[in-house]
Amino acid sequence: MYSILPAFVSSVFLGYGIYAVCAKGLSRITLSFFAVCITSFFWQGTWAGLFQIRDPHIARVLVKLGYLLILFLPTSLYHCETEISEHPDERRYVYLSYGITGILAVFLIGTNFLISGYYDYFWGYYPKASVLHPIHVLQTVVVVNRGFYITYLQQKKASANKRSKRNLCIGGVIIYFFAAVYYTC
Repeated sequence: MYSILPAFVSSVFLGYGIYAVCAKGLSRITLSFFAVCITSFFWQGTWAGLFQIRDPHIARVLVKLGYLLILFLPTSLYHCETEISEHPDERRYVYLSYGITGILAVFLIGTNFLISGYYDYFWGYYPKASVLHPIHVLQTVVVVNRGFYITYLQQKKASANKRSKRNLCIGGVIIYFFAAVYYTC
């Protein structure tokens, strides 16, 4: 029951990502958008499975796998915003963010310093944040706000067509901010 919404959202993200690549072809923008969609797809899809299973051993694996993709989600969103806003000077910070995410991924996979197991709630299993988790939250806040800011600045000086696309991007990021509720858990 509780896995229906994440499963639906997961399929929507996958569909949007595939549609963008098929309809617009391969470009820096479509590939970065596809990265946002595929990380969101795996995050939501893994949680749909996590809420459905009752085996603690499988739960451990799904918690780590799902969180691995969650780690890359803020940076992929930042990357997409950078490409949409046509701000190539920002790419070095995008790559730095991917590097930080890679280090956090090593901690996630190899230790319990980022996620230390899971909670067993009535709706299913859910990851338990550990001592390094605030670093991921801080990185998320910084890169998503930075991406939002550069998109907003570039939107002001863009042509009408590009301004419309950037407004849609800004609106999408605002809607995506509702996923930040996840961090309160």
